[in-house]
This record gives sequence, structure tokens and C-alpha cells, in this order.
Amino acid sequence: MGLFNKKVENKTEHIVVFLLRQKDACAWVCAVDHATKQLELIDERKFSTSHTWDSLEYDIDEVLFNFEKELDVKIQKATFFVYSHLIDPQTGELQNQYMEKLKSVLVANSLESLGYIEIEESLSQTYAQNEHMPLNAMLLEVDVSSVFICVYKGGKKLFHEACAKSGNVIIDIENILAKMPTSLLLPARILMYDSPAVEHESHDILMHAWNDKRFIQLPQVGIVKESDLKGAIIHGVSQELF
Repeated sequence: MGLFNKKVENKTEHIVVFLLRQKDACAWVCAVDHATKQLELIDERKFSTSHTWDSLEYDIDEVLFNFEKELDVKIQKATFFVYSHLIDPQTGELQNQYMEKLKSVLVANSLESLGYIEIEESLSQTYAQNEHMPLNAMLLEVDVSSVFICVYKGGKKLFHEACAKSGNVIIDIENILAKMPTSLLLPARILMYDSPAVEHESHDILMHAWNDKRFIQLPQVGIVKESDLKGAIIHGVSQELF
């Protein structure tokens, strides 16, 4: 999602990649060699953000300053990965308040935009590539205030919905599934990412008595590791650039 500059240059440039949650974020600096179509991760760091990204311009300014000082590089381009519950379901675009904040970040830090991507899109593509088959799974995204579900079957996105986080992941999942067409059978695989209580919640999901009319068979839960999330993000940037 979003527009990317695909102009080929014969030199290495440095770009910054951000994963933006509602209370924290990750940033990666990558070296891009357009001649060989290689993307190399050279540094990374985490930083805090406010719930509404009020000070995001200043947070990112500090991160960029430290990157450029320590690495002795100039960073002029940025791309953003965002959580799917921040997308407006009517327009399919980033909600206006978050879009305006990203524009403000770009202007304040003199950055050229390489666009934005939903994290679940990169995860689905990476799993399909690594497993050499189209993804059949329910992606479960847990952020500070929201829970988001996206159902893939045969590599196609068939259903997606978000709800406000209640504090009980089972209730949240059931609330979302209640909005799903009854004719859609769920794949027996749940891929869960970024909940601070992922071990506890994944156990609750496994032990829950799910409606057998919803799932093809009792679901198994896979936890997306932080390293896998990072790999999906870097893969997503590489796909868009090249």
C-alpha cells in the first residue's frame, strides 16, 4: 500500500524504515544498492511514542539524529509500516489523523516518503514465500487499544475486522468473528503477533472451546517472533523497492 519511488540509482543510499505502534516504535536503517538490488540492514533501535503520536515528529528527529551521527550517513528517505487497525475500513487508507501525522513527520524532518505498508500484508507475503505455498491462516494483531483479525485462504484476503481491546482476547476474537459471514470456514491456523501477553493469550486461545462451525478443525496458534516480524518488514521494503 502506498507509493514508492522506484528510480534506479548507481550508488548506495541509506533509508530509514519505521514500524509504528500506538505506544512504541522500531526504526531500522538500511543501505540500498540499486545496481545489485540489495538491501542491507545496518542498524536498529526502539523508541517510545505517545498513544496519539503527539510528539512523533520530535521522537523521530531524535532517532534520525542519533543514526546519522553514529553511522556517519545522511538519511533522506523513509518508509512506514503500520498496524491494520489504523486503516480506515471505508477508504482502505490510513486514518486521516495518522496520515496527517506522517505528513508532518516527513516535513519536519525533511524526509522523502517511500510510502506506507500494512504489516499484515508483508507477513502474509513472507509466510507464503518461506513456506512455498499460498497462506491459509488467520492473522491476529494485538495492539495497545485494538485487536485486528485478517483471514487468508489460498493466499487471498477474505475477511478483516478490528475491535476495541477489552482485555480478554477470547472475547475480542469472538466479537470480531460474530461479524464474519457464517459461510466462511476459518483455517485451522492462527498467527498471533505483538501482544505483550502473547504466551498467556495463545494458551487461552488453544484451550477455548471454539464453535466447530467456524473452524475447519481446532486451531493451532503460531506466535510470530520479533525476528520474523523484522524479517517480514525488510522483505516488504525490498519487494517495493525492487
